[in-house]
Amino acid sequence: MIIDKMGKQHIEDAAKIISQNYRQELKYVPSLPNKDFYDYFCKVISEMIEEQYCMVAVQNNKLIGFLSGLPINSLFGLHRGVFCDIYAHGVIGDKNDIYQRLYEVISEIWVRNGCLTHAISIFAHDKETVNTWFHLGFGNRCIDAMRPLEDIIEVNKNQYKIRLATESDADVLLPLYIKHDLYYSNAPLFMPKKKISTISDVKEGFKSKDTQSWVAFENDKPIAMASCRKGGEFPFITEEEKTVNLCGAFVLEEARGKGVGASLLKVIIQWAKSNGYERLGVDYESFNRSGSRFWEKHFTPFVYSMCRRIDENILWANADRYKGIYI
Repeated sequence: MIIDKMGKQHIEDAAKIISQNYRQELKYVPSLPNKDFYDYFCKVISEMIEEQYCMVAVQNNKLIGFLSGLPINSLFGLHRGVFCDIYAHGVIGDKNDIYQRLYEVISEIWVRNGCLTHAISIFAHDKETVNTWFHLGFGNRCIDAMRPLEDIIEVNKNQYKIRLATESDADVLLPLYIKHDLYYSNAPLFMPKKKISTISDVKEGFKSKDTQSWVAFENDKPIAMASCRKGGEFPFITEEEKTVNLCGAFVLEEARGKGVGASLLKVIIQWAKSNGYERLGVDYESFNRSGSRFWEKHFTPFVYSMCRRIDENILWANADRYKGIYI
């Protein structure tokens, strides 16, 4: 096996690997778009090798694996990181061995360039690949999931008033937006929000024609909200013409477990069907205890985004320092 830099001659074979992986995931999540994305993968991989450092594994002149990562100035912290998109890697054959060899080579380049957070998106039902990266020190962080527009059977007897929100609701909804922002800094999420929503932010959000927002009231008090729009983490899936994606949802703590989330979802599904959509997507943090329970009840995961954080002391603790090169 030879590990080498990726070139244009590898683009088509790499796109075939990703296409094969997508078709395999489609068997487990049939609500995903049943389309051939080979041409799209060729395009983005071609752009990738122009902008990123990419490695390939070749055996008997045949591409058997590739791995790349997009550098990001600050990724889940103060240090630089790299993100391997779903089309930025793929292996055929012994995934455990080939991925580890590729990562061993390219991770040295990443760390020497100060990239200490490594993140990778993996098709959720590719258990061999998920297990390989788990053993390389990666843990789950974000999940992308999909569902068909089948009706939700509402068993809750409480009646909530649910309607589309407008700019005129901004004052009433601002407390919900603020609590939503602050929620992510709590345990066990620990995701600090650098900016808390203002009334101007809320009003500005309603001006977008691409986003629809709903609010649920109980006794005239807003207790939950949810929004959806076109577009998401994976353009070839989430921007497909028959796909719409949830882009935010929040239920007051005292209202959770009473069916208001399911009631909101039911209304959104009905709206999506009436507007010609066929599927609804969502992405959420795996460590969001209350949120992930709800989403996994109603959606099927199709991608896991896993992360590893390298000890920042490695930036000075390397072999060269023992040669007197570093002080």
